[in-house]
Amino acid sequence: MVDKSVRTIEWPKPAKENLKFTSDGGLAIVGERKQFQDAISIISLNGWKLDTHFETETQDFKNIQLNKLGAIIALNDPLPKPQIVIYSIVGQKLAAIPDGM
Repeated sequence: MVDKSVRTIEWPKPAKENLKFTSDGGLAIVGERKQFQDAISIISLNGWKLDTHFETETQDFKNIQLNKLGAIIALNDPLPKPQIVIYSIVGQKLAAIPDGM
């Protein structure tokens, strides 16, 4: 028996800057934007299941960065007040760092 189900990401941001993978290849971190609201989806690549989804406190982040362990997500939010917003992999906001600090 073959599983022919399809999974889609409906509102992804540009993949070059907003699609990241943990170093072990187990998770994909996807930036999304729907109806003027930014969000992050964490997808488990074992079975292609949504692990976590959370809205972010950003205006329109431009890229995602991960720490080496893949446990911390940093979002570059350039406008209107440039900042870097940091989240844990489970969606807890850890910090917002104004640009230039």
